[in-house]
Amino acid sequence: MNSILKKTAAGFTAALIIFATACGTKPVVEDHGKQESVTPTAGAEATQTPEVKEPEQNEPRAQEEYKILKKGDVAPDFTATLTDGSTFTLSEHKDEVVLINFWATWCPPCVAELPDFEKLAGENIENFTLIAVNCTEEEKTVDAFIEKNGYTFKVAYDVDYTIGMKYPTDGIPYTVIVKDGIIKKIYLGRKSYETFKKAIEENLGK
Repeated sequence: MNSILKKTAAGFTAALIIFATACGTKPVVEDHGKQESVTPTAGAEATQTPEVKEPEQNEPRAQEEYKILKKGDVAPDFTATLTDGSTFTLSEHKDEVVLINFWATWCPPCVAELPDFEKLAGENIENFTLIAVNCTEEEKTVDAFIEKNGYTFKVAYDVDYTIGMKYPTDGIPYTVIVKDGIIKKIYLGRKSYETFKKAIEENLGK
């Protein structure tokens, strides 16, 4: 009986650790270069890739054609509408270090990172841009959340997930740091202000 209770407690602790760092279906270890899948613990269900039909002529390309990104890859370009009504196009910021974060209001680790992004944006770092791309939520939901919390950094809508499909991930928060159009760092799960600040300064040559 004692061994059963110990195993149950261990499994519950592992689940809490995963929930506290990232919202997703499969635990992943972040190594600043690529995402590595972790073998699920006893009782956990592995995420399997569903079988997908070949697209017929004139059908949109399927999401599975986008590959998991790694350090050194070209960052997929995108144009997004921001909460202030302006637009943001990644390729227009090639001379800057750009931090792109994918998040949602229902994701506790995502929400916990946002004050650090507000702090970074408020430092007005030269040649640095930060943009947080919301994942699939309605514009009114995003607007209400941003207004309630008083955030002033760039926040983009991605209601139909067209941006998210270009940056596949096993969970959020998911953050990439781009310089000269190339991905320099990849982070999955909540990270600290110090981690992001160090990465930004390294890529700015400070």
